[in-house]
Amino acid sequence: MSRRVKPGDKFNITAAEYNRLLAAADTFARDRLAGGAGNRIHVRDAATVRVHYQSSTTVPIGGIVGFNAPLGDPDVDNAELARFVRDATIQSVRPIADEHTGSFGVAIEPIAEDKVGRVVFAGVVAARVNVQETWHQFADVADSGGTTLQSKPNGSAQILWRRNPNQTGIQWAVVRVGKPADPAFLIKVPNGGIPGRSGLSTGSGNCDLFRLDDSGSIEQVVDPAGQNVRIIARNPSAQRIRGPVTQDDDGQYLNVSYDGNRS
Repeated sequence: MSRRVKPGDKFNITAAEYNRLLAAADTFARDRLAGGAGNRIHVRDAATVRVHYQSSTTVPIGGIVGFNAPLGDPDVDNAELARFVRDATIQSVRPIADEHTGSFGVAIEPIAEDKVGRVVFAGVVAARVNVQETWHQFADVADSGGTTLQSKPNGSAQILWRRNPNQTGIQWAVVRVGKPADPAFLIKVPNGGIPGRSGLSTGSGNCDLFRLDDSGSIEQVVDPAGQNVRIIARNPSAQRIRGPVTQDDDGQYLNVSYDGNRS
């Protein structure tokens, strides 16, 4: 442990030690974010960059913005190339699902229209999440767009913690942005099977949801209360998917993927 200097002690310091102190002070000052009551410090291991917000709504703390384009065109001239490389400012907009799924950041300060603010595009950050189902462990841009994340079975933000694990709706959460999810989900075909498609209408059935664990074993998906999760599984094929034939038949498991329509 470093020895502390007391009042009255002789204090001798080398130039190298003095420069290290100045470098530490400079780093501390760069990491500060001005605003609010006093100064706040944001963790530097998160990819925090400046964004120029170009939509008409104000993004609140914990809200999200969609990545639009970097500032500067590297093909114009050397000055623009230097700006493109050095300036991390990004043009951003109010996100929509079709364009910004997986391409968003979380604001760590309010950002009004045509203003510049700080946003986390990768790392752990506090965010507002609209929880659709209590068993969801990921989130992404909401299907209807907007500045609030929406929980989903998959997504590019992993939900590490949320305020009310047993409740749905908008709540504060801690998420890891830039953590794309590719979970392997399965359903167990129910006793009555799943009917086939009729015209353009898919067949559907209520099924227990399962997933593969890290060892490749099939495990039941449960909600925070320990209840088994059931979903609507859709069958786009014209052929019916049969259920168990006999009482001893353990049935079959089918791979399923999230279709964006809560089924």
